[in-house]
Amino acid sequence: MNQNKYYEKKFFDSLAVSGKDRTLNSRDLEHLEFIINKIKLTNINFSGNILECGCGTGEYGKNILKNFGGITITGVDISDKSVSMANDGTKNYSAIVGDIEYRGLFMANSFNSILCLFILHHFPDLLNVFENLHSWLKKDGTMIILEPNGDDLINKASKVIRKGVELIFGQDYIVNKGLGTPNETDHPLKEYLHQTDKLGMDVIYKGYAPFHLKNKDIKDIRIFFKKILAFILPESKYAGKGNLMLILKK
Repeated sequence: MNQNKYYEKKFFDSLAVSGKDRTLNSRDLEHLEFIINKIKLTNINFSGNILECGCGTGEYGKNILKNFGGITITGVDISDKSVSMANDGTKNYSAIVGDIEYRGLFMANSFNSILCLFILHHFPDLLNVFENLHSWLKKDGTMIILEPNGDDLINKASKVIRKGVELIFGQDYIVNKGLGTPNETDHPLKEYLHQTDKLGMDVIYKGYAPFHLKNKDIKDIRIFFKKILAFILPESKYAGKGNLMLILKK
């Protein structure tokens, strides 16, 4: 099933206009630190032309830009309002409006690395997306993925509740209330590995990034579930495996 473009654009246009997509909260900063550390620890060749998929207003990409020399980042997003804000004159950063399900968006072998940070779960079917990303990536290039873990029990529970709200109130309701989009599908690690293995990609790193309880400034149904678990299991301070990370090489 292909992505519903109407709801995706509507949701992220709204985020951009509201300003919510222009500031990194504590969870975003934690993710950013995790990404940067893994890139450095794995000693991959993170240089040259970088593609940031689902760039939004560019906050992740611009912060990554500050931590690595010799890179130029091109962001792509379906939301023209987000892209307009991303193009704020930051040196070595630019963004375009585009759909990564469209192969003709970029020429083959255009990028040294591709960043997919919390974007792939907005595609119910990953096959076409990965075929495109693989085509745009240069030989020996790297793909860096950080996404919600579809096997995490809390992620599963939050999606069941959100789906129930969607069935009762409709798709427009969840988009207008900022709860997400009907496209959202938390894929498990094995699905990412299956799709990229078919393309012959090598795994440089695979692992999980916990969704920590310290993010008190975030209103998220997953925080609610984690607080319940922390109350039941106070000694363990449940962190779980809320997000998965992959670094792959072509």
